[in-house]
Amino acid sequence: MPHPLVSNLLQSWPLELWQDQSIVLAVSGGADSVALLRAVCEIHSPHSHVDRLHVAHLNHGWRGTESDMDEQFVVQLSHALGISCTVHRLPPQPESSKSEQAARKARHTFFKQVAHHRNAHFVATAHTASDRVETMLHNLCRGTGLSGVCSPTLSRPLDANVTLVRPLIASFREEVIDYLASLSQTYRVDTSNLDQSYRRNFLRHSILPSLREVYGPGLDSRLISFSQLAEETLLHQQVEADQYWSQAVLVEQEALAENRLPVRISNELRLPCEKLLPTAWPIVLLSLQKAWHELHWKQQAMSRAHWEKLRTAWQKIVPPVRNRVRKPKSLFHLPGGLKVTACHGWLTISAHENVEETQTQVD
Repeated sequence: MPHPLVSNLLQSWPLELWQDQSIVLAVSGGADSVALLRAVCEIHSPHSHVDRLHVAHLNHGWRGTESDMDEQFVVQLSHALGISCTVHRLPPQPESSKSEQAARKARHTFFKQVAHHRNAHFVATAHTASDRVETMLHNLCRGTGLSGVCSPTLSRPLDANVTLVRPLIASFREEVIDYLASLSQTYRVDTSNLDQSYRRNFLRHSILPSLREVYGPGLDSRLISFSQLAEETLLHQQVEADQYWSQAVLVEQEALAENRLPVRISNELRLPCEKLLPTAWPIVLLSLQKAWHELHWKQQAMSRAHWEKLRTAWQKIVPPVRNRVRKPKSLFHLPGGLKVTACHGWLTISAHENVEETQTQVD
């Protein structure tokens, strides 16, 4: 009978979805990624498909000799399991440029490169249910919407051809350690994970243990249940957001046909005000955020206050009584060099100066 971790993996990511695919396994050498590697090998072994697996290890070099020992461990383990391995070392970086966000971006870039080279459609990383609990609390403390309490999810696209998948997302860290113990499998320990000056480590080593003492050992499972409910809600809202955006396009085409709007140029998006297309703001916001992403605008620079400013304009601007084109009125600017203008009940958000301005204020 397979270990619960293996069973959870197969339930989260059914074998028929990937047994005939080439897969890149992101392995750092830590307990989670080593468990992922061993579990996928265990599943593949009876089918003799180990040749479809490939290990990718990125050495950031942040911990000196310790980082080099992690690299050596991953290479030796991969070879012992009969799996090919690609290692990449980042050049030395100044302390000022070191951040978890930059490190994540570097990893994803590396993983995509390896996946393309190996003709792999999947990159598997070892995020667990414990990571999801910690991420949820971390994001809640910083301020977040629904997406922040249901991440990381099982999968997400890295690009048009490569999907990042997290097969261990249903297993807690205790299951990882138990699985490795059952195999007598060693792993590397990142000593920086013990440094509580990092917020994630503070949550892991101080806050969560205290919460478990007060609310009982089932706390993590209850938090995961809430996260899954949030994810279901968000998925439903995303469907509604896509439908809303399709309706907005149709309404815009009608306005253009009746000469009530100037032609929209590239690198702009146009939003009908609430009076033109009544919809709940959370749905409109999801549509805007998706459009932001597609236009490669800097969504991270947008604070809640910026989105609320857009919401106020969306709610208060009304179309004029007469159906004629009026000069766009400049309302305000947003981060990333974006400008918001109003015209005939529509908001236009552009990344360049393209209209004659008449400065006004949204009351």
